[in-house]
Amino acid sequence: MPADDMPMIPNRRRSILVGPALVLALAAASPPISAIGDEPLPAATLGDGLVVWESNRQGEFRLVARDLRSRDARLLTGDEPGRDHCCAAISPDGRTVAYLSLPAGRGGYFDGKLTGEVRLHLLDGGAERRLVSAARTYGEHRAFVWLSERDLVFIDGSGTTQRLDVVSGRHRPMLAGARTDFGWLVDPTGRWATTGDPTFSRIEAKGSVVPAPRLGGCQPVFSGDGRFGVWSAGAGGPIARLDLSSRRISTLLRRNDPRVPEGFGYLYFPNLERRGAALAFAASRGEHDHFTADYEVFVVSTDPVTLAPRGQALRISAHPGVDRFPDVWLAPGERLGLAASESETSDIETVPAEPSRSSWPATLAGLALLWPDGDRFGAVLNQGKVVERGDLLVAEGFAWLDRRGRMSLGGGRFFLPPELAAQVNDALRDSNELTLELEVEPWSVAAATRGPVVALANAPGSRSFAIHQEGERLLLVLRTSDTGRAGGEPVEIGRLVRGKASHLVIAFTPGRLSAWVDGTATVEDRLLPGDFFHWNAVHLSFGGEERGQDRWRGWLAGVRIAAVAASADEAKASSEGWRRERAMSAPVEQRRVIGRVVGRSAVPGLESIAPYREALVVQEIEVAGSSGGSPARLRVARWGLVDGAATSASRAAAGDAIDLLVEPIAGNARAESLYLADTLTIDPESSLWLDVGLDVSSAVEESLAVPRGP
Repeated sequence: MPADDMPMIPNRRRSILVGPALVLALAAASPPISAIGDEPLPAATLGDGLVVWESNRQGEFRLVARDLRSRDARLLTGDEPGRDHCCAAISPDGRTVAYLSLPAGRGGYFDGKLTGEVRLHLLDGGAERRLVSAARTYGEHRAFVWLSERDLVFIDGSGTTQRLDVVSGRHRPMLAGARTDFGWLVDPTGRWATTGDPTFSRIEAKGSVVPAPRLGGCQPVFSGDGRFGVWSAGAGGPIARLDLSSRRISTLLRRNDPRVPEGFGYLYFPNLERRGAALAFAASRGEHDHFTADYEVFVVSTDPVTLAPRGQALRISAHPGVDRFPDVWLAPGERLGLAASESETSDIETVPAEPSRSSWPATLAGLALLWPDGDRFGAVLNQGKVVERGDLLVAEGFAWLDRRGRMSLGGGRFFLPPELAAQVNDALRDSNELTLELEVEPWSVAAATRGPVVALANAPGSRSFAIHQEGERLLLVLRTSDTGRAGGEPVEIGRLVRGKASHLVIAFTPGRLSAWVDGTATVEDRLLPGDFFHWNAVHLSFGGEERGQDRWRGWLAGVRIAAVAASADEAKASSEGWRRERAMSAPVEQRRVIGRVVGRSAVPGLESIAPYREALVVQEIEVAGSSGGSPARLRVARWGLVDGAATSASRAAAGDAIDLLVEPIAGNARAESLYLADTLTIDPESSLWLDVGLDVSSAVEESLAVPRGP
């Protein structure tokens, strides 16, 4: 195909050059547009190299460059009213930068079909060539892949992927057919292709692309050797790595990663050095919009075998404008760090490992909520700092803490005060990662049994996450940017056994979900696209979802919510640590009591116990059968008033059959604080038992658990 007839055009400014021998000479001819103001980068940090990015510091977007041994950033492309310059891609030899000149405006997001000119900027001398009149991006500002110093891949105006000889100017189709919805951009080996939606799809014979499932997120790029795909997996991070052969996903940089200068935790626009020795990206202080937010450019050294970041990220730009979509080039012979034989090719540890903990939890990383934090207390944390500590859980209805410190849920619920729940929600949203850990013991696993175990939700139609029981199955509903407000399709994360406490750990980072029950994997790296960008729940409830009618019955303990995704080793260690701690705690005396009511106390009127609206009433039970050697008759405190309404237990008449689970009332803080109606004449010194409300005879009406208002 003949080249477009595009003349040479002069550049209004000369560029900096990558080679160190000519940097000073060109500096005089090309004055800096802004001094970075930071200390010069240490010469040994990355060595000789160049970073080029697009910036609107001149009004419209222009290409800006900085040599890695220089203090100053320089304007690379000149004035061109009504045009934006974008999609910088440095050639493998570091001599040329390919870019697009587009009509000014929002040339990304959903208008990526906008076409512009393909231009080459020659770094040695600053001359430019126009090669193609109509080309476009793959969905946002990625448009080129260099196959060699001479061969450049671009997407033409029809959406056809083309291979361009930059010397002759001729190009030919590289893939079969056009793709009208944006276009395919290939990897440097020609084996893989992707659009701005991360799919990392395989190229088959005759240039046909077999689309892979979308991973969620945006801005995918390929490693130079065709082994990995890298992309922004969630809003503001994490920046993730996909092994293209195994499809295994790992995290390179987390959102708010400690290796990025403090405050710049919102990560976007990743791009790899051609040998995998560095990762360029941009970051903001929490702002999102790609066209108005104050993004700055950073580069971090990486292991060329695994792409794992090494050391702290270096800040390249410092300007209130938008600095985005960088490309990085390192000169040949620069130290690439670990040799292949010294590198680990397994999962990447993105945060320095903590010393191993023998107690529960196994790690304190990213904690947002821990309960109990010693006895029955809990703690809410944000970025490692304690926000609130104490008796944080508020009981509602048939809900209390037993003497073992477990949440006992008999048709009521516990909830975290909304201001604290909002902080938990925001901590998870700000990281786009989640670990949810808890011990679950259901009262029943019958097929008809169902109810919300735990939910971070404003209503059943507006969730961040929720775990529900349906018979034996535990189901996770998770909201991501790829789902509706109520969350995606339920994912089975484990099976429950009646009378057995199961330790559950769930871990999510954009693109993958894992779960473990008692340390054994039940879900392994399940593809789950999207992030937590839209999370806004301010209600965290156990045993009943906010504004929902259903209630769950059982016991919960050992709750940990963290804003990082746990690894398999951490999940196993935490499960083992929890088991050890629970084994050392004193067991709770509980008895199954089957019998009939032979005496009951009068239920007090609300006016007589004001301001109380809940009351226990003592009943005398004649035992027909029991466990634990119960006496023939027991005094049992049962819920008589809940939120001002009389319960079915309060209406029990002499001779009514009952089937109860009871435990001593002594030591139960909530039960001992309630109004106790006791008008029976039997020995008042005899022990008093508490009906824990989990009876199989349905003596407690489920409909009594009325959802709270907004």
